[in-house]
Amino acid sequence: DKGTWLSSVRFAARRVVENSVFIGFFMLLTVYALFGPDLFRLWGNTDMEFSFLVLNTAVFLLYFLEIVLHALGLREYLFTIVFLLDLLALFSIFTDTWFMKGDTVDEKSSRASRLARSSRLTRLARIARIARVTRMLPALMAYFMRQKVALARRIILRRLWRTCLFLDTDHDGILSIFDLKFCYVSILMRCQFLEEARMLELLVADVPSLLEAEVQIPELSFGHFSKVFNGTALGKELLRHQLSDLENDAGIWTLVRKVSDRIALKLCIGILIILSILQLVSNEGTDESAQQGLSQLDAIAKVEHSMGAGTAYLCEQIRQYAALHRVSVLVLDGWLHWEDGYCLPVPVQVSPTAVAGVLSTKVADTKLRAEEALVICYPYLDECSRGVFGTAALIDQSEAHRLMGAWSLLSTIIVIVLMLLYIYILNAKISKFSKTLLQPLRSLLDDMVVLSSLELADIDDEDLPLDIAGEKPENVTEELQHLQDSFKTMRNAIRSWSKYVPPAIVSRLFSAGLEAEIGVVKLNATILFCDIAGFEAYCRDLTPEEVLDMLSIVTGTIADVIHRNEGTLLEFIGDEVLAVFNAPRPQKNHVYLAVVTSLQIHIAMKGLTYRAHAREIPIQCRCGVHSGPIFAGNIGSHKRMKYGLLGDGINLTARLKGLNSRYETLTLTSEHVASEARRHRILFRPVDAVAVKGKKEPTVVYETLMPGCAQKARTVAQRHAEGFRLYQQKRFEEAREAFLEVAAAMEANNAAGNASNAVACDVPSRMLLARCDGYIRSPPPAGWDGVERLAKKSFQDVKFSDTALKAATSEGSAATGEGGGGCGGGQSEVAEMSTCDTAARQASVQAVEMEDEDGVDHVGSEVMGTVSGCCSCGEEPIRKGTPAGRRKASSLGEVYD
Repeated sequence: DKGTWLSSVRFAARRVVENSVFIGFFMLLTVYALFGPDLFRLWGNTDMEFSFLVLNTAVFLLYFLEIVLHALGLREYLFTIVFLLDLLALFSIFTDTWFMKGDTVDEKSSRASRLARSSRLTRLARIARIARVTRMLPALMAYFMRQKVALARRIILRRLWRTCLFLDTDHDGILSIFDLKFCYVSILMRCQFLEEARMLELLVADVPSLLEAEVQIPELSFGHFSKVFNGTALGKELLRHQLSDLENDAGIWTLVRKVSDRIALKLCIGILIILSILQLVSNEGTDESAQQGLSQLDAIAKVEHSMGAGTAYLCEQIRQYAALHRVSVLVLDGWLHWEDGYCLPVPVQVSPTAVAGVLSTKVADTKLRAEEALVICYPYLDECSRGVFGTAALIDQSEAHRLMGAWSLLSTIIVIVLMLLYIYILNAKISKFSKTLLQPLRSLLDDMVVLSSLELADIDDEDLPLDIAGEKPENVTEELQHLQDSFKTMRNAIRSWSKYVPPAIVSRLFSAGLEAEIGVVKLNATILFCDIAGFEAYCRDLTPEEVLDMLSIVTGTIADVIHRNEGTLLEFIGDEVLAVFNAPRPQKNHVYLAVVTSLQIHIAMKGLTYRAHAREIPIQCRCGVHSGPIFAGNIGSHKRMKYGLLGDGINLTARLKGLNSRYETLTLTSEHVASEARRHRILFRPVDAVAVKGKKEPTVVYETLMPGCAQKARTVAQRHAEGFRLYQQKRFEEAREAFLEVAAAMEANNAAGNASNAVACDVPSRMLLARCDGYIRSPPPAGWDGVERLAKKSFQDVKFSDTALKAATSEGSAATGEGGGGCGGGQSEVAEMSTCDTAARQASVQAVEMEDEDGVDHVGSEVMGTVSGCCSCGEEPIRKGTPAGRRKASSLGEVYD
């Protein structure tokens, strides 16, 4: 319909007038309109006049088209000063177009033509042409003023600096080429304003430069890092996008730009108005000397013609007149007396009707332009327009016009230079304003955005060095300095607060602008409890400072692992650490992440010792993991509260963590956790069925197997699960065979992975093996359900005779080929297994490839890659990656954002 068609036309017109090519083309036309007419006066002739008129007419039509497009594309255009300037520019070129030219001395001159050639109008037209420069001032200022580019570069440089701090985990200021590639891909993935085809195009274009950097600069400082990145096609695309953001931003930068443009425009318009008024009110004097001289010569000629006297005196007067006024042809009283610079000794009579033809022929012969040939007649100037006259003179004004053109060109250049000087001064002032206010204010805004993500706030301690930024120190305004100092104080306070409160809670409150209130929500979450095995025994021999130092080292390492897997560390309770997954921030695979976190904690503790009193204290952690419905939220009073968890799941997790001491295991999980994590092909084996204190329902406890040899671990785990199933079905003899095979396989593998070649007992299989032996000799009662019940943090164990226990362990030891020097001895199940070397077990239990069902590697692949020498299966262990390689691309993109 008509409305849609008009909207399409307006949109197309707006696209055209905002196009940089369109703007550049009309800037070139402006240069021509400024200097073209004056240059033509200096060096033009009649042969060039036709082309000049045609070119000026084309420029006039293009200016008219520009006005039409602006009127269509910009609704407010017709009501702005810019529209008036465009009309003035259109008028200035109109006086030199085909519409106002073309008359010669033999044609009937129109009033418009004479008006166009008046000196006053010519000067006004020149001022109008300068108005075109004023019209283009915003474009000129946008070209010469580079503050926007400098601001955009600084924003990108500051974000790259923050990214480098995030990647530089060892704080030596050096990054690898892998960090550069990882940063490049992560930022490319975060560029939502790019289409996939454009992303692929940028990637293909940047691969050669990245490979070249890998060869030339294997280790990168921040200067090299930023130089290589900004030199890529992606870096240039980010700069263009940042410039576009600044252009479309309705912030202080846009306000300053608009104000500066308006000030410059109004000032220049004021100057033009003053010049125009001076031209209009000035008393323009008229040179009548040529007309008066012609009248005197006509009187002398009539006297001499009537007396028949000689022409000597007349010729002398004519020579003086011609020298003064550069006369080309002179006809007096119907006689031709002067031509080609000579006074004719014998005048040639010319009829009044033929004088105009003589003058026109002379104009054509000398190639004078219409404005350079002045024809004056006597007794009346109007007779020239009628074409019938007896006394006339053709005066050559080419030199005067060239001189006027030179002065016009010089004055135009002076005005342009003054305007550019004004732009330069304004640019310098705005540049200083930008460095002292705009750039620091924008950096402060960027820092506040980073502060909203408290997990990333610690990397923003260091400011961007001035030598790297290529800047000199600038004194900011006093108010802004106070604002910066207050922000740093607030940042330190919030950062300190986030060390007491989970950062996810602080970040959520900070982003939403809410105040914390009492309240909980019910959700499914995964809880992780972790503590230091044997911590109380270690504390007896350590000073308080040593205890605190050891706790700081161990809990700091645990906290790093939890943070890396996006868990929320809730609190430290002595040597215990409580963390939760899927609260308060939702997580898709929270069960999997919690299990992987427990495995990574053990890997981080592998080989970690604390030296005190000339002895090495080995550090080992125990973990419990459970997933289920809980209440999570702010608990306490209205004046003092904390983010905490409520529900049976927390108590069960704590019990699972404590059960590791009984079974000599590292990580125990509930059945729900095991069933969920198996979907990611993590191996578990059932250890026992227990009923913790306060609960009658039994819980099957599973051990999470550490990484190692996948196929062997899978076989052992399956055989152990089969034995546990037979055990619960009271098929004790079959279960005994299964547990015996598992114990033999595990302990043989332990011996191979232990440098001391001491046999490390597999306590879970040995304990179940001993129970099977006991129940074979003394069958359980009819109501037996295979559940061990925990009351007051201790088991109501079924006691077997020492003979049965020794028989089971002796047979197991013989099966392992280690004789009697392995597992055995003691009066109870726990005592029976106390001789097992649990430290050796840590490096020997089995695992599988930790890969999701969709084939995508998850955080668990890191766990596999950090274990070496854990078994003797002959498989080459995957090596540990770089610190940057352990981070997720989404986290790095968040740092850059």
